[in-house]
Parts: sequence; structure tokens; C-alpha cells
Amino acid sequence: MDVKPKKLLPLSPKVDLENENHYKVYKSYLDDALSDDHIHNLAVTGKYGSGKSSIVDTYFKKKTNFLKVSFSTFESSSTKVVSQKEIDDSDDTPSSIRGEQSNNLISKGTIFANIINQIIYQVDLKNIPLTRFKIKKPLSRFSKFSLLFEICLLSSLFFPISGMYRIGLSVASILVGLVIIWYFLSNFEFRNLKISIKQVETEINMKRDDLFERYTDEIVYLFEQSGKSILIIEDLDRFKDLSIFEKLRELNTKLNSNLNDKQEWTFIYLIKDELFKDKTDRVKFFDEIIPVIPFITTSNSFDKLREIFKGEDINVRLLRILSQFIDDFRLLLNIHNEYEVYSNIGNLAQNKNDKKIELNELLALIAYKNIFPNQFDEIQNGGGILGDIVKQYKNNVQQQIDNCTKRINDLQEKKNSTSLKNEYEYLFIWASKNNLMSVDNFNNRQYIDTLDKAEYIVKNDGGIYYENSVIEYSKFKNNAKEYAHNLVPVTAFDSEMTRFRTNLSNISNTQFFDVDDTLNSFKDNQLLYALIRNKYITLGYLNTINHYYGDSSTQVFMRNLYISARNFDINMKLNDIPGLIEQLQEEDYEQNQILNIELTCWLYNKNFEKFKLILHTADNSEIHFIEELLNYNPALYKSVTSILPNIQFDLSILNPIQVFDIAINNRYADTQSNVELIVHHLNKFISLNEFTSLINGENIYETFKHELIQKADSSITLKKISDVNIDILGLLMRNNRFIVNASNINFYIREYSYNTVFESFINGHRITFDEDLSEETFMSTINENSLSVETFTDIWRTYHGEKLHSQNLSVLDNQLILVLLKLNLIEIDSSLLELICQKEINVKPDFFTHDIKSIILKNQIILNNDLFDKSIEIDDDLNDQIFAKNINNLSREEVIKYLKRKKLSNGKFIKIIQKDRGYQNIIFNNEEINLEILSWMKDKEIIDNMNVANGKIKPTFD
Repeated sequence: MDVKPKKLLPLSPKVDLENENHYKVYKSYLDDALSDDHIHNLAVTGKYGSGKSSIVDTYFKKKTNFLKVSFSTFESSSTKVVSQKEIDDSDDTPSSIRGEQSNNLISKGTIFANIINQIIYQVDLKNIPLTRFKIKKPLSRFSKFSLLFEICLLSSLFFPISGMYRIGLSVASILVGLVIIWYFLSNFEFRNLKISIKQVETEINMKRDDLFERYTDEIVYLFEQSGKSILIIEDLDRFKDLSIFEKLRELNTKLNSNLNDKQEWTFIYLIKDELFKDKTDRVKFFDEIIPVIPFITTSNSFDKLREIFKGEDINVRLLRILSQFIDDFRLLLNIHNEYEVYSNIGNLAQNKNDKKIELNELLALIAYKNIFPNQFDEIQNGGGILGDIVKQYKNNVQQQIDNCTKRINDLQEKKNSTSLKNEYEYLFIWASKNNLMSVDNFNNRQYIDTLDKAEYIVKNDGGIYYENSVIEYSKFKNNAKEYAHNLVPVTAFDSEMTRFRTNLSNISNTQFFDVDDTLNSFKDNQLLYALIRNKYITLGYLNTINHYYGDSSTQVFMRNLYISARNFDINMKLNDIPGLIEQLQEEDYEQNQILNIELTCWLYNKNFEKFKLILHTADNSEIHFIEELLNYNPALYKSVTSILPNIQFDLSILNPIQVFDIAINNRYADTQSNVELIVHHLNKFISLNEFTSLINGENIYETFKHELIQKADSSITLKKISDVNIDILGLLMRNNRFIVNASNINFYIREYSYNTVFESFINGHRITFDEDLSEETFMSTINENSLSVETFTDIWRTYHGEKLHSQNLSVLDNQLILVLLKLNLIEIDSSLLELICQKEINVKPDFFTHDIKSIILKNQIILNNDLFDKSIEIDDDLNDQIFAKNINNLSREEVIKYLKRKKLSNGKFIKIIQKDRGYQNIIFNNEEINLEILSWMKDKEIIDNMNVANGKIKPTFD
């Protein structure tokens, strides 16, 4: 069932305001003014569209005592009031010389004649029989009958009639003739005056500026005989000439000075406030001024818009924006009317998916058209201010993209030319020169003597031993000024490229509503900026225009082809593609201007051969058309890549579609920005199988593999080392891309042997024992290495083989030897004790069991001070023997301290040292401990010598 469109709203002044509260106020003012004998010149002032006409027309709707004069000169026409002589001089000048301005000239006489002209048509001619201002009108039936009758009478005189009949006919003919002559004399002027204004004609045609003065009596007669008492003059202020008003005031004075008991005349002027520039002119000229408060202003415009567009699917914010720029009620009504017409006509045609967005844009464009009508024709053709803004926006975005891309490529080239490529390479070099050490979780210090160690520290913010304290690497960079200063050139490339890639991503994602508000086009057009900024006018505005204002897309498209236009819109909507196809020739498909998204999609379904031609044209152009095509219709990807198998996409333009296929087939240029983008896109969904395929691909960019391995989500870990190629194995292991389990460890040791790559792989990770570690794996870890204590413990706690011999551990780190000792995996013998002494292994006191001490004494192993202290820390009956065996390595104070504490030989040694009474007579049992101690005392010259006899030892003194 057809729905009847809404009724259009009339633009003419309303004459039905009787029930409006504001009208009642103005009616009261008008009543008072018109009843006041002293008010003859009344002004009703207000801006255009304020409602002056509506108020006055409503007031006089049922009255007949008024005349009304109205002028329709448009303000935009810039009509200038001049003297008649200037116009005559202009008419005598050739048109090629006088120019356009002379066409906008009007004389005061013409204006005065127009006033009289309009008044005559409102006065009954019966009331002004004596006026010389006549209106052309056809003869009345009576006149026609009288004339015909006279002709008949005169004709009858020529017939052979005699007597009384002839006399009667003669008398009748004379009488009728006199009547006709009287009629014509009363309606005949000796000077024929004629003017034509607004297609209204009278027989006045005087080209004089002093019309009111010259014909004062005629004009006064006209007014007096009209039967009216009020003259309403509307829009006379459009001529902006105060002298016209002065003449009217003079006329009003003349009319009221010769009333003869008739009603006084009141002139009502409907004018704008700004007509009078001087503050006193206005109040001097008029007897009373009634100001009209505008019916609609920018403050209440929104309420009126919402009322008029009630029920329409229009965004409230759009109405609020428009209300800031609409302060004329007729303008508002016309916007509504045009919207109703276009929206209803447009609904009969094909609509877009999102009708609401389209209707909002339609209203925005119609409002813009009405507020700036002089710009709209150009805009419909993609030109004008809006077209310039679109071009500037697109050029600006493209220029920013090009600049960012160039900067990224330049930085990449500079980075590739430097010797150090990354931060961990620099850390490795700097640490080697400055003997910098790292510190693990167990406070073990190690030199940063491999790239793998440096990379691990950088990536994991590892500990650094710096200036006698342990700090994180990030803090070390801040504290070590020299290091940080020299690091800048190495890392600046990466940080700068990252910054530009972020900028590039942000630029690519900008929308039209982000357009720069400083463009010159917005200087005097805030409405246009507001509509764009709030997404009510979009880059696709031409599609809306073509949809509702009549399709010009085919003409624009063909014109671009004919002239090989440099700037053309690949997203332009084409509403008649079949008709367009008929106009195309074969060679047209080789031009860049053929590139259009909708046309290409249509050809894909209707003419695949032509579709292929367009793809080849796009591939040879510098326009990112194919990327935009796939952004619009991703389903075309398979067809595009089959037709163009070697295509290389610009990933900064292309949305993330078919990312895996693009990566595995190298369908992009091998630039750092592209590599980072595709890895970023892959990270969102890549599976373990896809990851494996990509890193094992033989022809895949190496830069991509490295980026993927380093940047892929940490959850991507491979199960088997055997599943990948050897050339990327080290990188995978350094980036923790394998499960650290026994089977992987055994495989690597078996195939590649122990190395720093393997070490970094297992260091710091908890090992999963899916099988037993091989003997080869165990033995590979007791060579010189930098394994953490935790990892080393994790490995050896599963060892169940024969105990290790100490001679095989000489190159192993002390901390790792302690791990083996703790796990009781080393054969306890003199070699072990010698190794502990030699490497100064920091064993604990409980290591020195009775058996260990027996081995020390049996093999006469001499301990260093630290080991000695630990060996005697726990009481044991062998402690004194160990003390005696190691006494020569102790200081005098340490010996005396031990002797006092233990009170060996009942304190005799202390008595000798202190030379207590009777010390020279002390005798010791002949025991090895006493001999060792007395020998030490002899060496220290505490005693002179000693004599051994009868199982006793007697020290001698000087």
C-alpha cells in the first residue's frame, strides 16, 4: 500500500496567528497605534524572517481599509538606487563596456511609479474617474453595444428612408454618438505614460525622479478616492535609500493636511532595524516603532527543527548543529520541504544498507545547500569548497603516509649499514671491554661473554653487578651514563622506526571527520566543518548527491577517462554500470581512471575477462587500488592472487585478510614495516602448525622468520627440536620456542653437542622429564659452562649412575660442584679434598664428617684457613690432630686462641707461652700432636729446643 508523502509546508507569511500569545501582544500595540491621531508613520521592525509580515497580515486579514505595497528585490542582487540620468547614460553605453553592474541600477522614479502602480490595482476605478493614471482594460459590453448601435444608425442614413423615420434615426444617431464621445473623452489622456515593473502594467511611463512632486495632485486624489486610510509598505528597505522614505513621509503629511473630514492616513513600514545607521534618524522619522522579536532564533531553532522533523529518523545532534546556523523560519521550512521531496523520491530508487546514515547526510547536504546556495552547484560535481576540502584531506593523508614510509625505509637502510644491529650486541661488546658481570637468581656472578647471555639479560631485565651492587639491567642503563650514551645510536633506529610505524598506523586509520580545522576553506564556513567533524558529511557525500539529486556518476566517470584525470575517486558509486559498460572501449581498461571499486566488483560477476584486465591495470599503477578492492570485498582475494600470483601488497593499506597466505607466499615487499605489520596481524590468530610451516618454509623471507620467532605470542612453543630446520634452530632456542624437556635435550646433545645456544635454551627453565636424560647429556654438563645452579640441580637430581670422580670436575664451576656434593654424586676421596682445597670450594662445616677428617689426616692434606675453620667448627676427636697438622698455616694469634679454647695438655702450652711460674719444668707426653705444637713453638722461638727421652718430651729454654 502506497504511503502518501507528508504535506509540504508553505513559505508564505502566516495569517492565522489569532490564537498565538505573542500575536495578541502585537495586536494590542497595533490597535493603540492606529487609534492614535498623532501616529501617522508607524514602523514595524525586525530582521528578515522575524514574522513582521505574518503579524501585519493576520491583523488586516479581515479589514479592508488598507492598501499594501511590496517589493521583491533580493538582497543578493545588490540593486543600487540612482538618478534617471545615470540610467539613461548607462543605456547609451555599449553592453560590452558598461558591465553587469549597470543591470542592477534602478531610479527613484521607477520605485515611485511602482508604488502608484500597485496602489491603482487595489482601488476601484469607479472611485477615480478623473485620474490620469489608467489601467488597460477591454471595452465593456455596453461600450461595444453602443458603438455597434451607432454604426448601425449611421449606416441606416444611407438607405432611401424619408419623413419622420429619417429624422428619428438622425436624432438617435447624434445622441448615441455624443454618449460615445463623452465616454472616450473621459477615458483618454493626452500624454500616454507607461511603465512595467514586476509584470504589472499601467499607462504611466514617466522617466522622472520627481514623480511625487510633479503629480502630487494626482497622487493625493488617488489616495483620497481610494476609500482607504492605511498604506502598508513592505520590503522598501531593501533599496537602502532613506530619501525614498522621506518622500513617503512628505506624501503622508500632504494627505493628512487636506483631509476634508476624511479618515487620517497612517503609513505602516515593515523594515529592518539596521536601515537607519544614525541612532536618532529612526526615532525622528517614525511616530512609533513596534519591534518584532524573531519568531525563530538560533536559541529556539532546535525546538522548531525537532518539531518539524518529528517522526523522521534524524539524529538529534544533527538538528542541534543546524540550529546554530538557522535563524530564519522560512529557511527552516524550505529545508524541511526539500528534505521531504528528496527523501520520498529517493525511497523509490535503490537505497543503501544504512538508511539512517544516508538520510542524515541528505539533510546535512540540503541544509548546506539552503544556507550557502551559491556553492551547491559546484559541490554536486565534486568541486566547490567541499570538493577542495576532500582533495586537501586526501592529499594530506597520502603525503603523511608517504613521508612516514620514506622515513622508515631510510632508517632501515642506515640501520643495515651499521656494525651493531641491536642492543644485546652492544651489551656483549661493552661487557667484554669492561669486564661487566651478570648475576643470576642465586647471586652467582658470571661474565657476559656470549651474545646469548647478553640477549637473555636485555630481554629479561637480568641482574648486573655494577659498582659493588646488583641492579636490574634497566637501572644499569640509567646509571651507567657512558653505556647509555653510546647505546643511543644503536637503539635509536629501532625506537625511531617504531615511532614512525605507530604514526603510520594512526594516519592510515584516520577518518574524514579528523580533517584539519585550520584549512582556509573552513575560515568562513563553520557549518561545513561542524557537519564533517560530526560525521554528517562523509567522503562518500557524492554518492548521496547522485542518489537523490540525479545520477551524474557515469558522466563524471567518463569525463575522468576522456581527460585522463589525475585525481579521481576509486570509491565513487556508479548507479548505472550496464549503461557505463556500453560506453567503454577496449583501450579504456588500460587507463588508471578505469579503476573503480563498484565497477570491478560488477565485472567480477558479469565479465571475468574485463575483471582481469582491470586487475592488470591496477597492478601496473602506483595506486593502491587492489588493496582497497580487497578491503571492500575480501572474497575476491583468491581470484586476485590467481590472476596476479606474484602480487606484492602494501600491508599498511591492506586490512588483515588471508594473512597466512600472504606470509607463506611472500605477497608483500620485504621491508621492515611490512614484516612487522604481517607479524603483528599473524599474532592474533596463528596456530602452532602455521607457525611451524612459516619458519620451515624454504623461500620465505629470512627477515620475516626472525621477526615472527621473536615477536610471536609466548604461548607458541614447539614440541620437538627435530621438527625444524637447523638454520633457524639457534634463533628458536634463544627465543624459548621449544618445550624444555628431556627428549629435546637428549636430541640436541646427540646431534649438535653442548654449546652456548643449548645452554641459553635450558638455563632458567624447569625441565620436563618425558624420558631419562642420557649419559652423554649428563657428562656434557660437567664441562666448563654457565648453567644456573637451579638448572644444573634440575638435571643432576635425576642422575642414577656411578659416582663422579673429582678429576673430571676440575673445570666445573664451584657452585655446581657443591650441587653434586649436596646430591652425593661425587666419590669422596683425597682427590676430591685436594680439588676442594685447590678450587677453594665453599663447602659447609657439616661437610667435614669424621670420615672426611680421617682422610685429611691420612693423606696429610693441608687446609686453607677457611676450610680449617670449617673443619674444626663441629667438635670431633680428630680436630686437635687436624689443628696440629695445619698449625703452620695459622697465625700466632689463631694458634694461641685454639690452645686456650681447647686447653691442650691441660694448658701446658699456654703456660709456656705466658711464661707462668714453673713453665721451664713442664714435660709433655711423647705424642704426635705435642711434637707438632712444640715444633711450631720452636719455630716461633717460644722454646729453644726439646729433648725426647723415656716417652717424654722436655722443652728447653735459653
